[in-house]
Amino acid sequence: MRVVMLIVLTLGIASQAAVAAELSTWSGSIGLVGERSRSHPSVKLALGASNARADFNGFTGAAHDPPTAKTTCWIGYRFLEKRGSWQYYRELGRPHLTAAGYVEDSPCLGANGQTLRVRMLSSRELSAQFNTDPFVMPEEFRASYAGRLHR
Repeated sequence: MRVVMLIVLTLGIASQAAVAAELSTWSGSIGLVGERSRSHPSVKLALGASNARADFNGFTGAAHDPPTAKTTCWIGYRFLEKRGSWQYYRELGRPHLTAAGYVEDSPCLGANGQTLRVRMLSSRELSAQFNTDPFVMPEEFRASYAGRLHR
């Protein structure tokens, strides 16, 4: 019985290590495409073979909050397809907000079904673009937010 439990635990630890090894983590900031903004929220993007998660940190954007008030939110994505040098991911569910609300100038206020696309620029730099329109097909992708992220 102990041998079986040890094998199960070993397999569980090995599978967790394999999942961690498949993820790549990128960080930087994003901005609105084609617009000037006071806010450029930071983003931490974890990419895997079949999913992604983007965590945003920035100003709350609420008029009743102090101008320096910050909050966080995150969005989960599932791999959609690869087209040329771009990898496309579709949002899973809705953005996850804290009690402080959404992050100003981030995709966390977008519609359900948003799309993320990423492209390697070098081994240490990644282009990330977010389309906040719902269920856009890759050929119709139009970036709402974009940034260059680094390892």
